[in-house]
Parts: sequence; structure tokens; C-alpha cells
Amino acid sequence: MKVCAHCFKDKELQSFIIASSTEIGQCNYCTDGTDTETIEIDELLDFFTELFNLFEKTEENQNILDLIQQDWKLFSDEVDSIRMLTDILNASQSHIKNIAQHVEYSFDILNCVNYWHVL
Repeated sequence: MKVCAHCFKDKELQSFIIASSTEIGQCNYCTDGTDTETIEIDELLDFFTELFNLFEKTEENQNILDLIQQDWKLFSDEVDSIRMLTDILNASQSHIKNIAQHVEYSFDILNCVNYWHVL
């Protein structure tokens, strides 16, 4: 599956996709259908694996997509983020298996954030 820089609001991901692209084509996730720089979604697995490692499964709280969008606004409004994140989770070796999984930040991440509040 092809992904493009327009799928994301994150400047680093946009830059990575543009710099890594070796072909112009249609993105499988955007809704506008224009030709643009694309890469295989598998090329983003390392980034998303690291991102998923920030979370722990829980019975409560938000699902992973909502939390990612709330805190990072990672995906653009024009992208089918549900389908994209589902494809990424299916391709990854993550402990999170689907977008409906409720998550919270890991204890280590929460400790670091709380430490900043103390400073």
C-alpha cells in the first residue's frame, strides 16, 4: 500500500516521505486522488513500532487512534486514518493488535511527564 506526505500533519513524517520517495503515484489512503510522492507503508513501520511502544493496553481510557490524534495530531484530516492504522498494526509486531484497543501511556512515559511538572 502506498502512503504520501499529505496523509500526515507531522512535518518529520512528511519530510521523510518526500525524501524517501522514488516514485510519483496515487496514495492508497488520501481522498483527493492526485499524483504525489509515495512510499510503501512498510517503510514507516519502524516509526510506528516505536510509537506503539509508548503505550500499554488497558481496559479503560481511549483507543490508540484517538489518543494519537488528540496528543500528536499525526494524521491529516483528508486521510482514512482508521484503515491506515489498521494496516500498520497488521503489518507490525506490536503488542497492540487493533485500533479498538484501549491504551494509556506506559508507566515510564508518565513518570517522565510528571517529572517535568515538578521542575
